[in-house]
Amino acid sequence: MNDTRKTKAELVAALQVLRHEVAALRALVGEQRQTPGDAPCSSSLLDHSADEVVTVLDRHGTIRYVSPTVTSILGYRPQSITGANFFAAVHPADFTRAQQVFTELLATAGTSVSLELRRLHVNGCWRIMALRLTNLLNDPGVRGIVARARDVTEQRHKEVERQTKEQLYQAVFDVLSAGVVVLRAGGEIVACNAAAERILGLSREQLLGRTPFDSCWRIIHEDGSAFPGEMHPAVVTLNSGQPQRDVIMGIHKPTGGLVWVNINSQALFHAGEAVPYAAVVSFIDITAQRRAMELLHSSQRQYQALVGSIDGIVWEGNAETLQFTFVSPQAERLLGYPVAQSLAEPDFWLNHIHPEDRDWAVNFCLSQTKAKRAHHFTYRMLTADGRVVWIRDVVSVVVENGQPVKLRGVMIDVTSQKQTELLLQAERDFARQIMDAMGQGLAVLNADGRVAYVNPALSCLVGYQPEEIVGRPALQFVPPERHPLTLQRFERLQQGEALTYETNIRRADGQVVPVLCNGVARRNGEKICGSIWVFTDLTPWRQAEAERQQLQQQLFHAQKLESVGVLAGGIAHDFNNLLLVMMGNMELALDDLPAHTRGRGRVQEALAAGRHAAQLVRQLLTFGRPQDALRQMVRLHVVIKDTLHLLRAALPETICVRCVVPSASGSCNLCIRCDETPGCCPLDTWADTVWGDPAHLQQVLMNLCLNALDAMEDTGGVLEICLQRVLIDHNAEPALAHLQPGPYLCLSVRDTGCGMSAEIKERIFDPFFTTKPVGRGNGLGLAVVYGIVRAHGGGLTVESQPRAGTTISVYLPVWVEDAGAAKHEGVSDETDSPH
Repeated sequence: MNDTRKTKAELVAALQVLRHEVAALRALVGEQRQTPGDAPCSSSLLDHSADEVVTVLDRHGTIRYVSPTVTSILGYRPQSITGANFFAAVHPADFTRAQQVFTELLATAGTSVSLELRRLHVNGCWRIMALRLTNLLNDPGVRGIVARARDVTEQRHKEVERQTKEQLYQAVFDVLSAGVVVLRAGGEIVACNAAAERILGLSREQLLGRTPFDSCWRIIHEDGSAFPGEMHPAVVTLNSGQPQRDVIMGIHKPTGGLVWVNINSQALFHAGEAVPYAAVVSFIDITAQRRAMELLHSSQRQYQALVGSIDGIVWEGNAETLQFTFVSPQAERLLGYPVAQSLAEPDFWLNHIHPEDRDWAVNFCLSQTKAKRAHHFTYRMLTADGRVVWIRDVVSVVVENGQPVKLRGVMIDVTSQKQTELLLQAERDFARQIMDAMGQGLAVLNADGRVAYVNPALSCLVGYQPEEIVGRPALQFVPPERHPLTLQRFERLQQGEALTYETNIRRADGQVVPVLCNGVARRNGEKICGSIWVFTDLTPWRQAEAERQQLQQQLFHAQKLESVGVLAGGIAHDFNNLLLVMMGNMELALDDLPAHTRGRGRVQEALAAGRHAAQLVRQLLTFGRPQDALRQMVRLHVVIKDTLHLLRAALPETICVRCVVPSASGSCNLCIRCDETPGCCPLDTWADTVWGDPAHLQQVLMNLCLNALDAMEDTGGVLEICLQRVLIDHNAEPALAHLQPGPYLCLSVRDTGCGMSAEIKERIFDPFFTTKPVGRGNGLGLAVVYGIVRAHGGGLTVESQPRAGTTISVYLPVWVEDAGAAKHEGVSDETDSPH
């Protein structure tokens, strides 16, 4: 109940307040008569123009009335904002100031305040409103404010833009490095910038009101003469209205010092007028530039003197076209062409390079220029009188913005140096050719013991490629155990001593090679800078010595055989005479002895032994004193055929005989056994013909075959008889070295028997030497073979290894018919003639 009463009381009080406010509003709109002494609240306060918004606010800032113009100015409808708080649409930055002014205005009746506030427009943008707030009522219970607002957004923007431009112009005016003064029509300075103060030597206050040609400045021409005032660019422009450009003058400043300036002047005209009302004069301080120009001229004079003193062509050219843009005067002296021609003629440089050097020189220069690398190269050029000069061109590349734009260089005449270099190079090449052609190994060592050069002969000798040797220490190719001795030899060479010694070197493949070393010091003037070594391979000498010893042994052996043969022949001859007497007496004794007597049988046995002894004597005579037998053309395949017929009886089942003889169409292989008929293929007429004794040749083949059968008696095997044609020259093996070069027939007898040791092989042709048991051989078979073959102008070779068989080859000269005369190749002049 109490709460209800209290609420009613509050409502009554609020109603009373509203009544007072309504009364005030009515008074404001003219429905209430104005009482004397009140603030003006007639309808004239609410009068407004179309660009104003009139708003009535209560003391809380609530909008009680707003004029209809609010719609056109701010876009609000009056009823939509009536009752809203005036400060709700004030910019936050202006809110505090607006509240403060409103509070102060309410404290004093009848006062007005003007201010500008930013308010929110209906479309969301801010508008700047010029406000005049007036306190209307004196009644302290009902107080109100009339606000007249005008949109000044555009005016404020223009003002701000104008101020900004003025500030910008002033800033630009002041920051210009060129001095600028503005003159009125009379010539007085009315404005200037900071640069003008600095250049003219006076402050702004001192400059304003003066004329540019005031007597405080003494103005001179470039040549030092006085500059008349009437000729000053500012005076000329003000009088004629014509601009003046790039006038150079010197100004002696009042504070002292000379400044050189470049002056430009421009007239200012009012619209429609021909007489200028002012002029703008700008001047640039060129004192530093003039000093730099003077220094540049001085540098150019020094540069020209320097370029003239260089013994070469200083040049500059285009990096793309290679066209000269500058050439020093030395070009005319060196090449004989005028400097003007060098600069004007397109492709002058390209056209005057020697044709043999043109392509590579141009391509090299362009490639290095594209890579932006400085470079140098040497080439030949043709002079105006046709001479050839060598040019050393040192070039630098000028790069701008990452691209080559210019080339600069110096061309130096190196003709004499090049000729000397070519001569030295020719001598070096000649020396290198001599060293490369040497059959002996050559090595050049530096002072530190590293290999500087090896010739092909040494590379071949040691089995390494030159690149594997050059640059490496020589000790790497010496066994470690010989390093101390090698170092001692190097020290002796450093003292100038020459060395000669024999040693062995190990090749890359591990083979040891005997060499003769000759070392001498390598000198550069008086200084020893290394050593030179010559290596002689002793292998051919060692082999030649071994062959010489072998030939000497063969000679001794042949002499021994010859001596034995002579002795055996003499003994056999005498023994044959004795046998003749004994056998004759035994035959006579047989005639005297009756048949069936014991003595007759003994005499018959003695006669048989004598006949056997006579056979031995004939063999000795054949070996010791070869007799001139009936020589004729003999075809060896016939000899082979007849011998195989005789061998059939002695051929065991365990041994196979293979005969390989050539035919006209190739080779014919015959495998012959006891139950087969041996035969041979027909050959060309002279293919296998020799000049000799058929019986002796058959005896040779028979003896060789019988020895082969004896070697295979226990094991069996293959007996192979081969016939082939060979050519013997001066490089034949030592056993055939005595033969004359030419075509020979090689008759080989090969067995697969027990073979022979080296000691036995050395003695197989000795008379009476045999490995057979007692009673099975007399040791004359191979001795007779040796004698017959040598008598026929031939030779023999023996190949045998223990348990690997034996091959004995007989070489006989081939028979040839020359102009109808019987003649055979390879037989010495001492050989018996068929006639």
